[in-house]
Amino acid sequence: MTKEINSMFCIFSPEKGPIWKTHRKLLTPSFNTQTIQTFLPIFNDKAKILLSNLNKHVEVSDRDFLKYIYYCTLEMICETTLGYNIDVQNGKNLDYFNAVDTLVKIIGKRFFQVWYYLDWIYMRSKQYMEECKYFNVAYKLSNGVIEDKKQEYLTEMSNDSYGKPQILINRLIKLFLDGDFTQDNVKDEVDTMIAAGHDTSALTLSFTLLMLAIHQDIQEKVLQEILNVNPIPDAEMTFEDAGKLSYLEMVIKVSQSHYYVGCTSFTRVIFRDHETMRLFPILPISGRITNGVVPEGTNLLLLSYRLHRSEKFWGPKANEFYPEHFLPENVAQRHPYSYVPFGGGLRNCIGNKYAMLSMKTIISVFLKNFRVTADGVTMADVKPSMITTMQVKQTKSMRITRRKLSGSI
Repeated sequence: MTKEINSMFCIFSPEKGPIWKTHRKLLTPSFNTQTIQTFLPIFNDKAKILLSNLNKHVEVSDRDFLKYIYYCTLEMICETTLGYNIDVQNGKNLDYFNAVDTLVKIIGKRFFQVWYYLDWIYMRSKQYMEECKYFNVAYKLSNGVIEDKKQEYLTEMSNDSYGKPQILINRLIKLFLDGDFTQDNVKDEVDTMIAAGHDTSALTLSFTLLMLAIHQDIQEKVLQEILNVNPIPDAEMTFEDAGKLSYLEMVIKVSQSHYYVGCTSFTRVIFRDHETMRLFPILPISGRITNGVVPEGTNLLLLSYRLHRSEKFWGPKANEFYPEHFLPENVAQRHPYSYVPFGGGLRNCIGNKYAMLSMKTIISVFLKNFRVTADGVTMADVKPSMITTMQVKQTKSMRITRRKLSGSI
């Protein structure tokens, strides 16, 4: 694969074990529970802007609202990990958003074009020229952010005023200045975090909403749990309240296990949510390059889409949307690696707790203010397809209407 794809998504040229372990250890503090709790004010602010945009949008149309969720997750990931307000929810930097969205499609298309697996052929194609154009747009923003944050870091250090939380960009710059990371390491981590982080979260949210649209009884049960925790329609999420939303978490897990959002991974791509994540795994095929018992350099692929729907592990309701799959007593009876939306083992997703907290924040404010339906779509109608990430065209059938809860905007 081309250098641009390798660097932006960090998925086709995996770091060797010792290098990866060092990088993981150095970056983990940016995603521990203590740090993630400091992100909640940002999550809440971005969710409020999302709510405002949805209220404006529903005046014009009850469809095509998912783009606002994508904008919201992009703003969340940029501000919490880079300290940068990309402001796409207010119509700014949409060229970057569109560039990343187009690149995902171009890269996914190439997966199915065997003749383009050879770089010397691909790099002579019109498709490659288009890829380069959009990478230039994406890199212009990310490189600018890195340079601005580097200067900001150096200025604050020289003034002895540096006291910000160790968010990802601050830690990356410190590692670069200390000689632990190269410039390319910093750039790769930033590009991967922005591109992969927001897209997978938004896809999982769209799949979760689709499942709730199809299963109105479960939507109402989720809403009641949210209202029992905090009934105020525009209330800010707290870490304590998020921990009480156990049924919502089960719903998310079921969706992701059935509809795993990404298509093929060979190292580190950020995974998201539970019954949604079981049914819709972000990466329905994931892989590793191993140096273990099998011959070194062998590509190992895990078809998690099938694993998450196997009756051997999930019983007769393996293909149903059934949040009770994730009741503690049911989880205890299954093999721990029968459910791997965040990966498994040492190379599991570094951002799994981050993802769950951000998605609980968005779904809570969404369901308090809107009901989602799906034009008579049933589970039998839902047919996933794979590009770079899993897609479900039935999400376009969803409609939203305002709820009439006391205090709703």
